Amino acid sequence: MKIRLLVSVLSLALFFFACKGKKEDLPDKPKILLSEEKMAEIISEVQLIEAYLNQIPYNKRGDNDSDYVYYPLLFEKYKISKDDFLENLVYYSQNEEAITSIYDQAIIILNKIKAKDLEIRLDMKLDSIRDDSLQQAFEQKVMDSLNSEEKIPNSPDE
Repeated sequence: MKIRLLVSVLSLALFFFACKGKKEDLPDKPKILLSEEKMAEIISEVQLIEAYLNQIPYNKRGDNDSDYVYYPLLFEKYKISKDDFLENLVYYSQNEEAITSIYDQAIIILNKIKAKDLEIRLDMKLDSIRDDSLQQAFEQKVMDSLNSEEKIPNSPDE
């Protein structure tokens, strides 16, 4: 929850700095400077985490449905610390062009994920329709075979 608040506050700071009229010198570079592409990837994953957590009512969250679980995993994936991420976010937020580029890239990443998700859902739906039609054809064939009366040849005694 603290990370959420921190990300929200930093987002607000980002907007205030982006709207500032006069250009100031950029702050010192962070110890570990992430590329704009890497920042975009991380920010897109932050958005996915936040979207997931916001879908689950707070009182129905399990032990694994917490930002205390997801954010450390995210930082571990990119081999950075929370402080590294925050320092980079502050650094890039001082440069309007850079932060705009990062967020544009993050939006592109999220749109690609959404498109892939829609493609998978459509494939699943088509597979389901195909399976249903095959099942119906099989059931119809069974019903037809049961309904057809095979003529039994007359016995030689008759």
